[in-house]
Amino acid sequence: MKRMKIFRLLGAVAIVIAIGSVSFAAVAAGAARQQARPAAPAAVQGQNMMMGQGMMGMRQQMMADQQASLARLQQLTEAMNAAKGDAKVAAIAAAVSELVQQYKTAQERTLMPMMMMPMTGAMPGMPGAAPPAKNP
Repeated sequence: MKRMKIFRLLGAVAIVIAIGSVSFAAVAAGAARQQARPAAPAAVQGQNMMMGQGMMGMRQQMMADQQASLARLQQLTEAMNAAKGDAKVAAIAAAVSELVQQYKTAQERTLMPMMMMPMTGAMPGMPGAAPPAKNP
């Protein structure tokens, strides 16, 4: 009975570590992509400056949120590793719940920009967008 509990516990720990590793790898890959981008032409930079102030603030907030999420996972992982007996099971449950919540939040953030795009597939003024309708 006790041996079975230990095996379940080890299985749950392995899942938490795997999910945490995937989450960390995704954040690290995003940071690497951001650093690897070449400089944009001056015209694009001008457009970015017009849109940029609000977008940069949102991006900085999102990066701060990601770092806080990683810190929270680190804290829960340390508590899980230090716990013994039934407290370890509760610590694993807390870590898994946090991972699920962070995953849901990431999915919502990923889908939100898609929901805001017009159904035509392109925004007015962008290549491929239909010209504005003329009033008779």
